[in-house]
Amino acid sequence: MVKHLVMWRLRAAENGERAEQLASIALAIEAMRNGIHGLQRVELGRDQSQVSDSADLVLYCEFDSWAALQGVRKTHPLQ
Repeated sequence: MVKHLVMWRLRAAENGERAEQLASIALAIEAMRNGIHGLQRVELGRDQSQVSDSADLVLYCEFDSWAALQGVRKTHPLQ
């Protein structure tokens, strides 16, 4: 098993724009759940702390193999 972690800090300054970006990313992540060979688990976490140095969004995935992860990294736009 290979674990993969991605953290984002969004550039949007206003809360409305930030919420739109979060929703867009969340939809793209949900679309990943189906149809990706070797993907075992996907979790998406949003920042609740509102601390200035924290990431806005965290993606955690588990893959069957390194090759499965590499296949996603080559084709998925969020990588």
